[in-house]
Amino acid sequence: MTAKNNIEWHGKSKGGFWGYRFFIFILRKFGISFTYFFIRIVAVYYLFFAPKAFKVIYYYFKTIHKNRTIKSFFKIYRNYVLLGEVLVDKMASLYGLDYYFTYNFDGEASLKEIIDGNKGGILIGAHIGNWEIASHHLNRFKGKVNLLMLDAEQKKIKQLLSNISVNYPENVNIIVVKNDFSHIYEISKALQNKEIVCIHGDRFLKESKTKKVNFIGKEALFSTGPFILAAKFNVPVCYFYGMKESKRHYHLFAFPSKTDTFRNNKNPQNDMLFEYTSNLEQILRKYPEQWFNYFHFWEEEFI
Repeated sequence: MTAKNNIEWHGKSKGGFWGYRFFIFILRKFGISFTYFFIRIVAVYYLFFAPKAFKVIYYYFKTIHKNRTIKSFFKIYRNYVLLGEVLVDKMASLYGLDYYFTYNFDGEASLKEIIDGNKGGILIGAHIGNWEIASHHLNRFKGKVNLLMLDAEQKKIKQLLSNISVNYPENVNIIVVKNDFSHIYEISKALQNKEIVCIHGDRFLKESKTKKVNFIGKEALFSTGPFILAAKFNVPVCYFYGMKESKRHYHLFAFPSKTDTFRNNKNPQNDMLFEYTSNLEQILRKYPEQWFNYFHFWEEEFI
């Protein structure tokens, strides 16, 4: 199956270079507390003047999580505030202000074993919580890590980093996701070299191979690509998330896949996909307000 219904996402993320620069300016001049306060004002604007995003996220809270109408409106506002805070936290971390935050890490030993095990592997995350701030902790491990990033996002971040004189850690490499799927060759090369590849499993480009999955009670399409690669190269898989639990505290999660159990099955990629979506669902039920996919995700939305 190829991606047909995922037409609302075109491989682009919101937020421009000057928007990032503006938040960094406020962060540097007035501190993170004032920046958070400013985000609450911006969130009110988006609540009334971003109809496409509102429609999608309203469906998520009202239909998927079965909240009442009024509660769904409050959840949407909270979701917008959290998105702004996550972006600011991302900028603060890139700017070298990681000491603002505290962390606890479930599954760190398993993640270290995969990254430093010299076998290669795939870390699969999602557009929930703060993947970027979680990925910065990967530089504590020895193995080489490759982050998949959209072309537009990569250029934006690269320009931003050059302007604030910050670089990614030496063990981190960026693989740019392109519409012609040429990035697949770079991913394959990295896995052949026993390196780590970080991929989001909840978005995909048009014409990607997908499979329909029951996700939080409704059917949705997910890419099978990361799991096909894991099965082909016989590498371990780990599901990796960074969830914001308070203003300055994050809870990092690393869940190793039962890949060894799936190896001898007929379709191990499907087993891993179902494992991933089940794992992602558990995280989202615990942190429902940190879902940051603002496009039609569930098939029912198209009916």
